[in-house]
Amino acid sequence: MKRKLWLPPVLALGIALGWAVPAARASDCAVGGFVVNRSSGIIEQLLAFTTNGTFFITYAGAITSGTSGCSNSGIVKEEFEQRIFVTANYDALSADLARGQGQHQAALAALLGCGRELRAEFGRVAQAHFAALVTGGPERADELLATLKDELRVHPALSRGCSRLA
Repeated sequence: MKRKLWLPPVLALGIALGWAVPAARASDCAVGGFVVNRSSGIIEQLLAFTTNGTFFITYAGAITSGTSGCSNSGIVKEEFEQRIFVTANYDALSADLARGQGQHQAALAALLGCGRELRAEFGRVAQAHFAALVTGGPERADELLATLKDELRVHPALSRGCSRLA
């Protein structure tokens, strides 16, 4: 009778996804970085790599949020972060844009690199162009973001004050 190796599904998925994580990033952050104390030997890199793969949920959160010693520069591009945010929060963001204020609108302004002092002006511009911005559902999130960036680029204060409009 053959014995089969049984792994809990979460652990198996974590290990499988762990192999997809780039090896160069394996030991410099998240749980793996703390386990091996950021050592650079091949054994330590492999141990950190598999540790981060096992704890893939916390690793993914760490690399996207910049916590646990991780840096998100080069991992998640600003444009991608903006697109994900707009898509995931489309309904609540649309409501905030219609009012010209709100936490989702403030978060988007921050993702676009607009300082706190520009949030009110950001809200006025977004509210004034609401009809052009919100033309459908979440499937139109990319269009909302592109149109909003275009409107911000032509506004004198916001084009200078918002650093992530590219």
